[in-house]
Amino acid sequence: MSRSFPLRRAFGYIIAEGRPVGVNMLFSRKFLLAHPRICRPIPLPATVEAAGFYPTRYCLRFENGLHRVVLDGMQYREATMA
Repeated sequence: MSRSFPLRRAFGYIIAEGRPVGVNMLFSRKFLLAHPRICRPIPLPATVEAAGFYPTRYCLRFENGLHRVVLDGMQYREATMA
């Protein structure tokens, strides 16, 4: 017997040709209508191919009538993949 659970939010990496190229965040309409103000951690990969700043959390805010998604907590990481 399968169970269904209401989707409120989901997070995932976008992968192209075996490499992470972005992040994808999904929020249900019902969740957004509640005008949440949340911050959640972003799981960091153990290794990164390119040195740079990587977000450690995302925040969702409702400000001035708009929903705003912010990538936050930027952390510099050295390239660790060959």
